[in-house]
Amino acid sequence: MTQAEFKKTLIKRIHISKKYQEYFKHNKDEYKELLQEHFGVDSSKELKIDNLKVLVDYLNFKRDNLPIKDERDTRLCTPEQLNVMKTIWNSFASTPTDEALLKFVNRQTKKRYLHLYMVSKDEAQKIIPTLKVMQGNIKIIK
Repeated sequence: MTQAEFKKTLIKRIHISKKYQEYFKHNKDEYKELLQEHFGVDSSKELKIDNLKVLVDYLNFKRDNLPIKDERDTRLCTPEQLNVMKTIWNSFASTPTDEALLKFVNRQTKKRYLHLYMVSKDEAQKIIPTLKVMQGNIKIIK
């Protein structure tokens, strides 16, 4: 079984678990709050396999509580990442402003960051390659 298949299996186990069926299926907002509070995500699809296993155990009454969210996963982007994003954006964007870059980041991540410095390290690692590809495509067109 591949990791992707195993992850799908764990997600299915979440949705058929006792606690999910009895409570969270009908209280989706509280389920999302639980995921956000303990894992820093909005959906079980965003969880890594280790966290999925923990959640499955909790929802099937094999654990009394969930771990506290690891803050390392939600750290803000580094000044270097922020600088790289701004530099690349300013090199090709028709509107080279921080506000325009922020709108782009929000569209790409499907999250609502209020300021660029609030983008997480993980999201910045995804945005930077996207910006590089866009920058390369602009150079090809010119």
